[in-house]
Amino acid sequence: DDFFFLAQVQDPSWTFREALLPTRPRLIGAYRPIGLDAYFLLNFQLFRWNALGYYLVALALQAATAFALVRMTLDYGLKRRVAWTAGAFVLLAAPSTLASYAVAEHNYICAAFCYSACLGLLLTALGQPRPGLRDASYVALTLGLLSNEVCATLPAVALLAAYLKIAEDTWRSRLQAAASATWPYFALTVLYLDFKLSGVPLRQDSWFYDVDLGTDMLGNLLGNL
Repeated sequence: DDFFFLAQVQDPSWTFREALLPTRPRLIGAYRPIGLDAYFLLNFQLFRWNALGYYLVALALQAATAFALVRMTLDYGLKRRVAWTAGAFVLLAAPSTLASYAVAEHNYICAAFCYSACLGLLLTALGQPRPGLRDASYVALTLGLLSNEVCATLPAVALLAAYLKIAEDTWRSRLQAAASATWPYFALTVLYLDFKLSGVPLRQDSWFYDVDLGTDMLGNLLGNL
């Protein structure tokens, strides 16, 4: 996949507009214009064929994700050692220096950073309302959705996070306040899914990709969970 996208972003006919708003089927049908197309375009402009540069960018995104998680943990009022331990677990996860092969999963790394940043910004906005924080969290969600569709689960997590953060007298009032704070995340995700499912052309049939539900699917399923 990496070589495919590295070749694609060098094609003179390639445009980011087509990656973002596709009008024709592609050889690889995954709609992840930020996590794949833009990621490879930017990295190739910076590093060309130097793989170390791509690896360091992925590690930087992983470190940023860990920092976002630390901030989020502190926002819940947990102890610092708990927050830093949580961040350390993120640093030890793939890709990290312990599992360099998984650095290839660029779109998941981008999505993880956007996921954490979005939730962190939301929780900060709930605790100390400041102009721009909510808007920044909406941007993070949008970039996350365009990195990997796993971010479509974010609104439900945001609702739970807000419910646990908001201080109200009854569970009903807490739920109402949490829903009021997070409905834009659901709206953005519904718009994205509608476009992805009905607006993005299907992948063209090709010898390049044969869909085969083999036994390795079970391992991938467990890994993603």
